[in-house]
Amino acid sequence: MATVVETSEEDAALTVVRFVSELAWADAGPEAAEPQVNRLCVEAQECMVMGRWVDLASLMLASTDVIFSKVSEKDLECVFTIICNLVTKSGNPDESFEIAKVISAKIGQQPNDKPALRLKILFNLYNLLENPYSRFYVYMKALDLSLKGKVPEHIIPSLKKIDSFLREWNIGIIEQRELFLAISDVLKGSKSSANDYFKFLTKYLATFTGLVHEDCIAKMRLLSLVDLGSNESARIPYALIKDTLRINDDEVELWVVKAITSKLIDCKMDQMNEVVIVSRCSDRVFGQHQWETLRAKLATWRGNIANVIGTIRANKVVEDGSQGVQGLAIR
Repeated sequence: MATVVETSEEDAALTVVRFVSELAWADAGPEAAEPQVNRLCVEAQECMVMGRWVDLASLMLASTDVIFSKVSEKDLECVFTIICNLVTKSGNPDESFEIAKVISAKIGQQPNDKPALRLKILFNLYNLLENPYSRFYVYMKALDLSLKGKVPEHIIPSLKKIDSFLREWNIGIIEQRELFLAISDVLKGSKSSANDYFKFLTKYLATFTGLVHEDCIAKMRLLSLVDLGSNESARIPYALIKDTLRINDDEVELWVVKAITSKLIDCKMDQMNEVVIVSRCSDRVFGQHQWETLRAKLATWRGNIANVIGTIRANKVVEDGSQGVQGLAIR
């Protein structure tokens, strides 16, 4: 059986092309195989000279499906180490990404054939990449392979580093959503990872809300301050605000100012006595009690307006009568 022999990097790529093509054409006989093998080697040399690394990767991968069933795992790993190393040849991150996509696609085509080895190859590719998004892409392919190849145990240990991965990848909400869902799918069938499954499923669902923890805390504090203005008398002690909002002493006035600028309350701060004097406060909720209060206010306003209209009409009658008397006196 042929064996891959490590040489220089350039010779190594040609060695892989020759090794793979000889295995692919082995059944055709020497006369038919040799011209094809030579042609592929010449084409590989042209790709290297011209810096066409994506084309070289495609050429090297063209017949790799054949060798999975014909060579040892050690030789397979050696072959793909050389192929994966092509991502370091190009100084263009976009080209390296294209190479990574070509390799990942080929590795993922038959996930049930030596899935553990295929995952190992993808992890090797991941470590060779420098671009954060390219790494994220390969990791997603690894998750998909572990699920389809039914080898989740080989990728689950890496989930402990997912927070540091997220900081490194710096991906958007859509990519995070895809990641958390993929992880949840991998963990779904693992009884020992039930808690992690629900954790990542929750993270996935949270990407649809657009909620930010700090913003939620701020809103809850403002609404709690509104509650104090509604439930307490017109005077709210600083100490009560501090305890209710769970803030420090020096933050009380800051949150009162935030409530004022948000037009939730109208008030004055008595710094000497450390109380907030509320003149108006928005309702946190608007239910039956608020409707009844509004109805009572509208009834009062209606009565007041009716009294004003009645007074105006009465004054108008008196004024008209006075003018009539004056007209008779002049005649």
